Amino acid sequence: MVTSSHRCMGAWSTGADIGSVDMPRDTLTQAAPERHCSFRRVCTSSTGDWVYFAKSDEFMDRKSFPAGVDIWARGGFGRHLAVQDQMFTVQHGSIPQNATFLPDAVVVKVRPFAPSNLGHFLGNSLYPAFHLAWRFLGASALLNTPRILFDGLNQTNPEQMAQRCARWGHRRSGNKGSLRDACDKHIRTVSKFVTELVPALTGKHPYWEESLRRRAQREANGLLCVKELLVGTGGLSWSALFTLAGGVQRRPPLTLWPDFVEKISRGLLPDSGTPNAPGNAMLLVKYGRRAPLLSAYNVLAQFVETRSGVQVTPLEPSQLTLKQQFRVVSRASFSITPDGGASFLCAFMPEGAALVVLGELEKWVWANDRRVRAFYCTPRGPRVACLPASPENDDCYTAEAVMPCLIDMLPRVLHHVRHTWPTVGVAQVR
Repeated sequence: MVTSSHRCMGAWSTGADIGSVDMPRDTLTQAAPERHCSFRRVCTSSTGDWVYFAKSDEFMDRKSFPAGVDIWARGGFGRHLAVQDQMFTVQHGSIPQNATFLPDAVVVKVRPFAPSNLGHFLGNSLYPAFHLAWRFLGASALLNTPRILFDGLNQTNPEQMAQRCARWGHRRSGNKGSLRDACDKHIRTVSKFVTELVPALTGKHPYWEESLRRRAQREANGLLCVKELLVGTGGLSWSALFTLAGGVQRRPPLTLWPDFVEKISRGLLPDSGTPNAPGNAMLLVKYGRRAPLLSAYNVLAQFVETRSGVQVTPLEPSQLTLKQQFRVVSRASFSITPDGGASFLCAFMPEGAALVVLGELEKWVWANDRRVRAFYCTPRGPRVACLPASPENDDCYTAEAVMPCLIDMLPRVLHHVRHTWPTVGVAQVR
């Protein structure tokens, strides 16, 4: 008789049998963000339920159970957020002999957070999935990262998102053109991430849960099964922040972040190794909140070129494919970027590069990156309206707001670059 099985890890402080999910629900869900589970031989059904085929002595008198995990990978930044558990319907007995199994050995399920933001797509979707795979599979996850299954009302599925945008346009009054433009931008951005970043990490395109449900509807028994399903990415994202006794907060170390970055780099640019002496500097161009005014970028580029003797290449991500973006970034000896999600493109610079972050966000991520040395320049003075990109937003700044810091910081950046690549052609700061 072939039945399902499971194994869980984490949340030792609950005092329960942390290796199991066959326990009272209140105990099980007490520390869901820190629990991770592997379910073998489970099936999704034509109704959208996941089915666990139980032995006669487990889950007795129960029709369903939660896994006691959080499939959201949003972390919460220290806020208390409701978890999204993984539920199973219990069916005692063997899996049907004619059940169809997906070809993948392992599938990792994750519910992405803000997938049109590069930082969130990496840190709140792909990295938690990679980390969860490593938890159960060890170093083999580097060689064969499991297939990713995106869950929920899926903003990562371009086809479904386009249909939703059309529905929203009919329901909402006001400027439908603005809504349509926003939807189109979302679809283009997410499509770029899904079609290029996911295969770079896993070697495969992702599954979507709704698509699996439709496939199950075409099966004679209404089931589509997986050999192993990993769930529980909630506490593994880079925005996870846990509150300890006494109100002390801590972030888990992002131990695998550099390995994750290198795996995507090899997948997206298999022909590019670390250059002996990268030449240009890169200036990441970002519009909207927490960014320089559009007019400030030329001022910053000219300043850095004059002071360093290094040509500065402006990079506007929306104008390039991800592969083109990565190729530019992979040849930069140092970069300057506003903080926020777009800055994570700089994680893919060559090992030993330097980074100047204009702001203070995500310090905990760069502190765990052994590949890139980060420096910080916090904008000073009053914020100004973000013309022309976001007239309603007053969270931008001028070049003068960061210039005093750059004057002091640039010599340290160039010293780091010369130490990494003694032959790189940077001038003494003038």
